[in-house]
Amino acid sequence: MSFHANRLHAFGGPEGLRYDEIEVPDPGPGEVRVRVHACAVNRMDTELIKGEYGGIPLENFYFGKGDILPHTCGIEPAGVIDAVGSGVEGIAEGDRVLVHSQFACGHCDWCRRGAEHHCSDLRVLGVQTPGLGGWAEALVIPAANVIPLPQSISFEEAATIEVNIGTSWWMLNHRVGVRPTDVVLVPGAAGGIGTACVQIAKLAGATVIAAAGDDARLERTRELGADHVVNYRRESLSERVLEITGGRGADVVVDPIGSALWDELMNSIAMGGKLINCGAHTGLLVNLNLGLLFAKNLTVMGSTRAPRWAMEEAVRLVGDRKIRAIVSETLPLEQAGEAVSRMESREHYGKLVLTM
Repeated sequence: MSFHANRLHAFGGPEGLRYDEIEVPDPGPGEVRVRVHACAVNRMDTELIKGEYGGIPLENFYFGKGDILPHTCGIEPAGVIDAVGSGVEGIAEGDRVLVHSQFACGHCDWCRRGAEHHCSDLRVLGVQTPGLGGWAEALVIPAANVIPLPQSISFEEAATIEVNIGTSWWMLNHRVGVRPTDVVLVPGAAGGIGTACVQIAKLAGATVIAAAGDDARLERTRELGADHVVNYRRESLSERVLEITGGRGADVVVDPIGSALWDELMNSIAMGGKLINCGAHTGLLVNLNLGLLFAKNLTVMGSTRAPRWAMEEAVRLVGDRKIRAIVSETLPLEQAGEAVSRMESREHYGKLVLTM
């Protein structure tokens, strides 16, 4: 069947995107076809379109190797099942779903332990799946990669869950285990990861310091529960955190940013505190002061995405309105290039979502 997709034909910028007509096949055994209604724009999409990650060319990083063009970006589509392949049970045409965008081997130790996001053969939809992504009106995927979507969640809201809310829930609830007595520092608090982390930390009862480079967007984080806000473009982030905490520092520091704020974040951590990194779009390489690390008994850890069962927990949290899915703006699929430009301007609050 014929559908449309906004595909990348050349690296460099949004000018490399084209609104194409594509053929989407009927699903084969064990597969379903999803008629996509919404898919978010993520920092990974914009980096891939530029042909780099954290300033390093794609060919030197873990995705984009080989000839992948034309490529369809889009990591977290949501929509309706419109065709079901043979052998698929428990899924029917008309079901509302969120696509679980991690394709794992299914049989390694990690997959058997319910941690498929650690699978060495992991591929992410719209990144390591040439030609297959969520910026399309339809796509065919394994039936195992759909998560039921309750009526209480709109497709636009669903498109914010996988990359940001699911990742943040896994980081703070399962990896770190935020406690009511913790002070949690969230830089980039006006973005997708940031708005999710502010809410999840407050759900745990923690005190939250939200940091960003824009006063107006920072004030909006107070609506999500931020107890303190810091504009790191106008004042030293670490000095302000120490002032807020009476010289103690933050027990948990979230880092979705990378090298740009690394030193400030490390200087903001309390004795025995934890820094958890989930992104490095401003740069992959940092300096680590080992004296600070061992003298303060710090824990520095990395985290990427989440296993399916934790993604399902995130869906329930949004469906029960315990966490708000923050949609900054929606644009039609044809305007993916404009959405990328707006993402790069860093003026949005929450997520930008494409609709079909």
